[in-house]
Amino acid sequence: MYIMKKNTLIINGKQYEVSGGTFSIEGNKVMENGKVLTEVSEQPVTIHIHGDVKELTVQGTVHVHGDVKGNIEATGHTIIEGDVEGDVEANGSLFVQGDIEGDIETNGDMTIQGDIEGDVESEGNLTLHGDVEGDIEVGRQGVFHGDVQGNIESKHDVTVQGDVRGNVQAKHDVTIQGDLNGQATAGTRVQCQQVVINESPFADNPNE
Repeated sequence: MYIMKKNTLIINGKQYEVSGGTFSIEGNKVMENGKVLTEVSEQPVTIHIHGDVKELTVQGTVHVHGDVKGNIEATGHTIIEGDVEGDVEANGSLFVQGDIEGDIETNGDMTIQGDIEGDVESEGNLTLHGDVEGDIEVGRQGVFHGDVQGNIESKHDVTVQGDVRGNVQAKHDVTIQGDLNGQATAGTRVQCQQVVINESPFADNPNE
């Protein structure tokens, strides 16, 4: 059960004390749990939330200094300094400091510091520092510092420092510093530490 608590909400520099509920912006109205909190005339809207949030729907830029326990929809840049338990859709860039349990889609660059359980789709550059369980589509360059269990497809380069359990496809170069349990195809070059060919990419590991 999610327990709401008092948080600090800053909208275009003006501060409000709110509960950690569901926030949305509909036109010039800022809504909290379905009720109008305030109206803003200055555009674009920039929101800072200090504390945890249940859900976000924002036409503007949002910065959450806490966790989000629900879905996120934002038209501007999105920064989450905690974990996310839900799907994320952002038209601008996305930065998440914690883990994400849900699918992610963004039209801008994306940087995730934690682990991801869900599919990832980014039209811009993608940098993932943790492990990923899900399929990944990248519009530009993809850099993965952890392990990936899922397929990777990029319209530019793919660089994986960990292991990959899935297929990798890139328009230019593919570089995998760990093991690849799957197939890799690239328009120019494929470089891999070791390719595992004796098992299916998603077969159960009898040693686990």
